[in-house]
Amino acid sequence: MAQQNLVAFITFTVSLFGIVINFLVLFSIGKTVSMKNSFGIITKNLAVCNIVMCGLGLFFLFPMQLAPSSVLVDNSHFVGVVSEYFYENSNFSHFLVSLNRFCAMYLPLYYAPIFCVTKTKFYLTFLWAVSIIGCTAIYEVANCHLEYDADFWNLQFIKISELCEEITWYSDFLINAVLTLITLSLDLLAAYKGRKLSRALLGAAGLEVSEVQRKREWNFVKQTCCQGLGNCFAVLSYYIFAPFLHDDWIVLKFFITSLWMFMHAFDGMIIFASNCELRSVFFKKQRNSSMIKVTYSSRVL
Repeated sequence: MAQQNLVAFITFTVSLFGIVINFLVLFSIGKTVSMKNSFGIITKNLAVCNIVMCGLGLFFLFPMQLAPSSVLVDNSHFVGVVSEYFYENSNFSHFLVSLNRFCAMYLPLYYAPIFCVTKTKFYLTFLWAVSIIGCTAIYEVANCHLEYDADFWNLQFIKISELCEEITWYSDFLINAVLTLITLSLDLLAAYKGRKLSRALLGAAGLEVSEVQRKREWNFVKQTCCQGLGNCFAVLSYYIFAPFLHDDWIVLKFFITSLWMFMHAFDGMIIFASNCELRSVFFKKQRNSSMIKVTYSSRVL
């Protein structure tokens, strides 16, 4: 019972934190002028996916962990397929964000026509269609159900055939693992190109790289690495690491097999912490007041 309560506490804490931080991201994007573009639209879609995934943890998993309902357990595969809709779309959104950055760095002349607002919305609509149709076909039509496991208190592939094991291995693990690695590679290439261009521009102007510029570049690298490696580890943990854990380590096994859901909470934190423009929505008042004080003091002196 103590382990079950600990699992419920972890689910509640992580899910609530994820909902709050991703709502902050969503609100900040709406208030930031520089986010009224394709990058902002994709990031907003990503934040919505994160909120829904964390919401499933808070409003479905958490109550089930405290007092499981046989009716909800029997129909939990519907929650499972919905979670897959948003999980897959989240991964596609990460890839689209990385492709956006890559095109901005390496194909600047083609960036505007490729990632105009209208086409960006079309890309997202297409990805939603692929996610919903693909996941419905795999997890519902083919009866490869992702459902609530009362023994481990999370969503698992419990009673599936050998065919389903192969299907989920390729469709859920390999595709997402490859997509995550491609996303990370595109981000690192974009970061390298951006750093190279900024150095060239500053060198041509006879200026040195400022500490602010170095910090901004480093924040971008940290964001891309944390998101890419985190998502990759979450995929690996479910299929590679979890099977080696003994059932006696049930809390650890629960956490490892739930990382694919919990990463959506940390994803929002990484986006918010790494983007000074989003943070400035909440801290600009304090910053402006401090600037006024400094200006007044300098005038007095």
